[in-house]
Amino acid sequence: MKTLLVFLVIAFNVICVYANSHCRSNAILRWWIDSSAGGLDVGTAVIMSGKDSQTIPTVTAMNALSDCAFNNHGCTGLWKGTYWRIQCNSGGMKWRRGEGNVEFNCSDGPYTCYNFGSL
Repeated sequence: MKTLLVFLVIAFNVICVYANSHCRSNAILRWWIDSSAGGLDVGTAVIMSGKDSQTIPTVTAMNALSDCAFNNHGCTGLWKGTYWRIQCNSGGMKWRRGEGNVEFNCSDGPYTCYNFGSL
């Protein structure tokens, strides 16, 4: 029983380690693009989980999507209560559907994003 408890404590600590030790919060974002026309990729982004994830500012989430999933082409979003309706400038989309981790409330910058990829 003691061995199991030690294992669980270690596993919990490993899971909760952030990629950037200067950040206090994180959010797992998932997005999908519904249409691409008129120079825009239009879709939806949702918060899946994360410590303080429900407090991520829209501007932080959209900048992270732009930087990490759309090659800095610029994204905007309108919060609809449980999701964002997003628009990103066409030409930069790496993945039509994807997920990634955004760390925010950082002392060394606005955010850090990692593990962005296709679903």
